[in-house]
Order: sequence, then structure tokens, then C-alpha cells
Amino acid sequence: MVDYTVLRTASFVVLALVLTAAPAHAAEVYKTTHADGSVTYSDTPKPPADASAPAERRAPAPDKAPDRPPAATADEVLQLAGLRAQLEATPARMASEFKPRGVRLNAEDAAALEQILARHFGAERLYAQVRGEFNRRADARKLGEVAEWLRSPLGSKIAALEAAAAVEADAPQRMLAFAPGGRGGPAAARVAIVERMDWTAGITDGTLESTLAVARAMAMAINRALPPDERQTTALIERQIQQLRGQSRAKLAQTTVTFLLYQYRSLDDEELQQYADFLASDGGRWYSATISKAMNRTVAAAAQRAASDVIRAIPPPRWSGSATASPRH
Repeated sequence: MVDYTVLRTASFVVLALVLTAAPAHAAEVYKTTHADGSVTYSDTPKPPADASAPAERRAPAPDKAPDRPPAATADEVLQLAGLRAQLEATPARMASEFKPRGVRLNAEDAAALEQILARHFGAERLYAQVRGEFNRRADARKLGEVAEWLRSPLGSKIAALEAAAAVEADAPQRMLAFAPGGRGGPAAARVAIVERMDWTAGITDGTLESTLAVARAMAMAINRALPPDERQTTALIERQIQQLRGQSRAKLAQTTVTFLLYQYRSLDDEELQQYADFLASDGGRWYSATISKAMNRTVAAAAQRAASDVIRAIPPPRWSGSATASPRH
């Protein structure tokens, strides 16, 4: 940005230097008109009336305030949070959600399922949809608060930990060592901090909503594929989904806390507390709620599309334990 005060000062200095360097004419005559009207001439100029007065001292110019960082945007916040990297492993994680319990697909059907999930839950597609949802709910002031946190060294460190944990294939096994109450497990005070983080950010509830969205989509798709006399009512399916909610939440909360303890294992207690404080702040609560809503809406829409494709590719009768590829014709 151009500093016009400095520019004007520089121009004045250049002008003063030019005037000072101009040679004076020899034997110049100066005319003075006195108060009574008389006029005298001299070869020396009359000193100014205030020549003896000390020059007025001017206060030094205040230091220029540092430039403020540009206003945060939704895109910057999502980039700083590492969301795109965290979505990379989504198709693989979704595979277990789309398969009924106890069902083992044959190789051909398993490959078809993998292709469908990669298409509907690919990182780029999910990111574009989450970005659109997040942008619609953006709040300039709160975006600034979240960006300030994410730009900080600790915020950047935590975002990197979250991105790394999201793509660890063996995280479900490794995190078991961090389960609360286990021998040599995390201290109770540390567990309490993480439980507060889960409650404040709604992590368990957000995960549960996404899981139920997949279960609902698959149940509805399978139901539509059944003969009319074997179909369940939508109300009955929804009651079963709500029963699943009640049965699953407590166990999911334990899993969430264990995973968070594993994910943030390299943070000391003070750093973990600082993160918990951010999540409890106005900006932190807004970000958690907004990104959770955006993710849930995105997952629900993707699950509905994917479930329809899955049932077309793998009809309900083929959800069996056969280990050999079933014929397509």
C-alpha cells in the first residue's frame, strides 16, 4: 500500500534541496516597509518577527499500525483445517457402513461396492459439497476467530494431527491402547478434557448422525427392491433407526473419546486444554456446529445416491456369504 504521507514529505524535501542549492544574486537589495509607512533599503534582509522565538516542536508521527491480515474466507478456513486431506479415506471407511453385519461379499460384488463408494464418496466430490454447505452458513466474524486459531502454531499442529490420523489404516487397532480405564491408559484428568471436547463439539452426535444416515439410506433402498408384499413401512424403518440410535450412542461415545486420546497423544495437557478452550469459545462452537451440519447433509445425500446404486449392482438376494464371484447373467 502507498504511504502518501511519506510521499508528500519526500516531495517537500526534494523541493527544499533545490531551493537551497540555487545560487544567491550578489549585492541583492532588500526593501522594508515600517509600521509608520516609511521605507528603508538594506543589503541584508530583515529578520522575521518571530526569529527569536524557539521553533515549535512537533510531536513525532505515530508509528504506523501493522497491516491487518485479510478477512478470512470459508475456503481459507477449510484449507487451514485440512478438510480435503481428512476426506481422502472416506470411501474406505464407508465400506463397512454399507455392508450389513455378518455379510461377506464375494470378490466381484466387493469390487462393485468399492467402485460405487469411490464415486459417491470421493474426496473431491465430498469437499465440493461440504464447501458449498459451509459457505452458505458462513459468518464473517466467526470465520475470523476460527482462522486466527487455525493460523496459530498450535492450531496448525492440531490440524496436521487430524489429517494424519484420518488416513492411518491401522488407527482402529492402535487406538485401543488409549482406551480410558485400561492398564497404563491416559490419566483421568486428560480423559476429562477430551470428554469435554467431545461434548462441546458434538463429535459423537455428529458421527452418529452420519452413521444413521447411511443405515437409513441402505434400509430404504433395500426395502424398495423387495417385492411389494415384503416391504416395510417408512414409519417402521424410522423406528428401527431410532432404536439403533439409542443402542449405539453410548458405545460410540466411548470409541470417540478413545480415538481423540489417540489422535492427540502427542499434545501435552496444556495444549489439549487450549484446544478444549477454543472449541468451547463462540467461534469454536460455531465452527463445530457448522461443519457438522455441512458434513451430515453431504453424507446423507451421498448415502442416498450410493445406496440406490449399490442395490442395483448387488440385489438383496446376493447379500450372502458366498466367497466366489456370482454370475452376472
